[in-house]
Amino acid sequence: MTPVILTKDEANFFNPLYLSILQNKIIIYDKNNFIQNILKKTEKLLKEWGAKRESVGSSEVWIVRKRKPLEVTRLG
Repeated sequence: MTPVILTKDEANFFNPLYLSILQNKIIIYDKNNFIQNILKKTEKLLKEWGAKRESVGSSEVWIVRKRKPLEVTRLG
């Protein structure tokens, strides 16, 4: 486990790390459901973007079809 430390403002922007958290999450402490809310918003965005997780060789990748490259997305 590697800690990732973000301010609330930083955490409110989409981060590719959230894709891994969605897949493998174990939340130990989440004051006021802050992270849970971020993850719910991330799941909603993935549906809007038409994102799918696909196997490529021995790895899994996310294919995102409806999002412009380098677009910044605010979650909160």
